[in-house]
Amino acid sequence: MGFGAKDQIDAMIPILTEMGVDVTPVQTLFQKAIYAGQSDVEGQRALEKQAVQAAARLMEQAFREQMAPLREKATRVRINQADVQVKQAKAAADSGRLTEAVLIYRQAQKILKGS
Repeated sequence: MGFGAKDQIDAMIPILTEMGVDVTPVQTLFQKAIYAGQSDVEGQRALEKQAVQAAARLMEQAFREQMAPLREKATRVRINQADVQVKQAKAAADSGRLTEAVLIYRQAQKILKGS
């Protein structure tokens, strides 16, 4: 059983904050979703989806910025392996599986570091 949008957002906020990412847009969208849910369930789901997508974009951007200096020092083999992981992480994030995406991005970082 997968996590719902609320679970994904609740899990991502501290991770993104720890990475130094401004999570205000995600929190604002999710708050709007909560308010919309009081009278419009479809509106709530649409806003939840937007919040998850916003979190996914912020996460991808933050991890790419963190990995850029690692890529400069990594071997071609490690870069290729990490690129595979990044594609998997992006696919997971795009489908709303943010916590899974974080784990995959972190694995890509480890590959680039050589650890």
